[in-house]
Amino acid sequence: MDFLFIFKKLAALGLTPVGFTIEMIVIGLVLVGYSRRMLKKKPGPRLLWFKGVSGDIGTFLIGIACLFLYLCSTQTVAHSLASMLEDRYTPIDEVSSTPDYIVVLPGGYRYADDKPVFSNVERTTLVRLMRGIEYWRQTPEASMIFTGTPEEVESMSEIAIHFGVAPDKIIEESESRDTKDHPVYTRKYLEGKSFLLVTSGIHMPRSVALFRGQGLDPTPAPTDLHTTDFKSPFHPAKLAPHVNNLMIVDEVFHETFGIIWAAWRNQTEKRDKK
Repeated sequence: MDFLFIFKKLAALGLTPVGFTIEMIVIGLVLVGYSRRMLKKKPGPRLLWFKGVSGDIGTFLIGIACLFLYLCSTQTVAHSLASMLEDRYTPIDEVSSTPDYIVVLPGGYRYADDKPVFSNVERTTLVRLMRGIEYWRQTPEASMIFTGTPEEVESMSEIAIHFGVAPDKIIEESESRDTKDHPVYTRKYLEGKSFLLVTSGIHMPRSVALFRGQGLDPTPAPTDLHTTDFKSPFHPAKLAPHVNNLMIVDEVFHETFGIIWAAWRNQTEKRDKK
């Protein structure tokens, strides 16, 4: 069992706007409750001091948590954070030269046998897939690589064929568990080849770093961009809380943690080709 993989997934669950807010509120409530607790024994001076300040500390943490959650739910903060990742690579409207491959990374699935295929992939996967299909229509000589879990790959292939992609131009890679696995299992196709890497703008910096860590040279083709203009960042409409903004910040936190983790694990360093 890969305990580091499990630890990474569990740690990522706690590093979300909502998760962090709940954690701070719970800690704050515990401190406030402790400050009001009647002790059976007379406390020492240090414990007495801590009991005296714990209520104030708890109240402060609860206030900070609520303020943090509000800021993360505003478009001003969410789009500002997203732009730090999305602005690293420029979207491609038209492909100037035919690549050997078009690699489309998945963005999640909700697979069930009794569901129609379009309901078996998350919105993010569908957006990435549609962009990849558009690139293939511009360069039908290229092959498309779908990489992910068996359910993701199966659904992506079926949708691509539905929109006219030739079945013999589709390569399925279904051993990957997460982003770090995609370049590992597709390397046998991509080494020494030209290819477009299609994924969300927020997801692109980590993906490019991991592919380059395997000695591959992707051409980034970001899609599914969140960032809007910042001409009026303090417009009332942009300061109103909305759950969609929380989801964007959640993605930013997830990707930032993923970048740091990959760098710590030396997954983004250039390696000698075997």
